Amino acid sequence: MFIWSPSISSGPFATIQHAIDKAVSGDVIYVKSGVYFAVEGSTTIVDIDKPNLKIIGYTNTVGDLDNGEGIPDSYEDFTAGNMQAMPSIVGPHRHAGGDPMNPWLPIVRIRADNVEFRNFLLTNREDGIEASSCSDPLLKNLLVMEIGDTNLLVDGRGIGLSNCVDGLVENCFVYNGGAEAIAITHSLDCDVSNCQVYGDDNSNYWKSSTHYYYLLSNSKWCTVTNCVAERKRDPQSNEGPAHGGHGFVLKGATWKNGKITNEEASWNRLINCSARSIDEPLLFRGNSIFNTIENLESKIKFNEMHRYGSNGAYIAYARGILKFDGGPTANIVSRFLSLGCRGAAITFSHGNQFSNPTAPFSANGNKINNSVFFGPIQRGLNFEWDGRPWSPLRAAVRNKLINCTLITTDPNSDFVVNNLANGTDDEGDWSTDENVNRLSNCIVQGFGNYDGGNSSAPYYEIGLRFNNCCLDNPATDFPSPTHLGVNNIFADPLVLASPNTTTPPSQLSALDFELHPFNSPCIDAGTAEPFAFDLDYDVRGYNEVYDIGAQEVINGN
Repeated sequence: MFIWSPSISSGPFATIQHAIDKAVSGDVIYVKSGVYFAVEGSTTIVDIDKPNLKIIGYTNTVGDLDNGEGIPDSYEDFTAGNMQAMPSIVGPHRHAGGDPMNPWLPIVRIRADNVEFRNFLLTNREDGIEASSCSDPLLKNLLVMEIGDTNLLVDGRGIGLSNCVDGLVENCFVYNGGAEAIAITHSLDCDVSNCQVYGDDNSNYWKSSTHYYYLLSNSKWCTVTNCVAERKRDPQSNEGPAHGGHGFVLKGATWKNGKITNEEASWNRLINCSARSIDEPLLFRGNSIFNTIENLESKIKFNEMHRYGSNGAYIAYARGILKFDGGPTANIVSRFLSLGCRGAAITFSHGNQFSNPTAPFSANGNKINNSVFFGPIQRGLNFEWDGRPWSPLRAAVRNKLINCTLITTDPNSDFVVNNLANGTDDEGDWSTDENVNRLSNCIVQGFGNYDGGNSSAPYYEIGLRFNNCCLDNPATDFPSPTHLGVNNIFADPLVLASPNTTTPPSQLSALDFELHPFNSPCIDAGTAEPFAFDLDYDVRGYNEVYDIGAQEVINGN
């Protein structure tokens, strides 16, 4: 290890902290590959409290890790050890959170502006790295692993930005990252890009190695781009974490000093991300408003999305591939592709103790457009109320699905499930047509029942309307047309992987959800909507007429 600066001669120094203590603003500290252990009882292993410092790891020569050579390309590369060695900073144990005198102890703490920290492996502590109350921190090429106490339900944080402005987290890899693998909290204009988060530790049964894979909490104008979240190994064989976890979470109005606050997660963006084998791949919770999700892909392994709940047992009705919980408002989800989803495709929930205390409805004015939900779905739309005293919100209103395709391979499924207590205040306000929830230009296929749940009220009484939709072979309990909306088609939508096949969608090995270009009743049967592109970014409204479903047929293709 050595330090470069105009004023201080090169090292060596006894520890990384010793070098930081001797450095001045503008210095660069280079740390050679090796293992740097913490002193037992130390509060923080590396504490960076001076601005404009760069702490950069290298293996043999300075700069040899700067292009991310120490970061694995994939989970498989990581488990095979296919990566260049980086300097490692190792904590004394993972269960610091069990000590009430020393909660939330990071390996590295940054509390000064314009600090760059890159090319390190951090492990064996409650927290990996935390930048707090500072501007322009850069965390890059970090491998953070085995963080948080698995004796606790949720504990630890892999990479965190807290009360930061213009922070950057780039090309990082988090493995078994604790309660929050990568978390942006109470921050503005922070970006996370090209990161991977994996959880596979089931050392203490259902106490998860990863709870929130990516969390944007009470933060604004932040962007998460090209990031992956995945629960690995098969929980059925007890090899992987039984707890399903939450993939990408946008959460506002959380607990603070024992009280619920009215802070926001707002104006954030998720772009080109992927969540796999996770219980709730995308979760809006509490006061999350005006967020935009584009091209989120929820792929699964072994076709078992949603199969195992937090206790490791099989659950018939999981909570929601896409979930709005406790007051999310005016969020937009575009081109969400969920393959193999099980349980509920979309859930509107009254929430829990993290609900927005000022929101009158569980979900209000959210839009899902040009998206696909396919698999053994047991519930298409799930309107949920858990009956707890801290869940005072009424049911969802003004939410809209536009040009979406929902196909189930489960013949015993319900398209709409009303879990509301009929006739009480927990229901919504659908007294006007403006307040109902709508499906516009959507395909609904394969559901054996169109109404289910614990309430005697049919689904149209929870304020749902279909406009310009294609509904195949409706079940006998499908309501009369007066409750459906307008211009709906009752026919096989002919959703095929190729215009030359007649194979049913449930038997296709590779689905792209195209319409038959010659005789699908969905072609030119839709109406204009405010979203210009379909699932594949083809322009909507070919020949100035919209198609029904997530794909637009252009030039007969």
